[in-house]
Amino acid sequence: MYNIGEISGAIWKYLNDSGKTQFKTVKEEVLKNFEDLPMKDNRFSMAIGWLAREEKINFVEEGSGKRYRLFLELR
Repeated sequence: MYNIGEISGAIWKYLNDSGKTQFKTVKEEVLKNFEDLPMKDNRFSMAIGWLAREEKINFVEEGSGKRYRLFLELR
């Protein structure tokens, strides 16, 4: 079974390779590798929390209203 650390590593690697990326895109691309994982959305959220707590990622908010976007980038 995949653990939160493996998903965190996949997120970090994706951001390292891609740079600043929209949250939605990161989630879709990383979870492609974890298709059979139960509760994968919850585990993804926990992995994001782990990276944030360890100060490995930044959250970048852009726009407002319908144009609001949340991006992730490495620190």
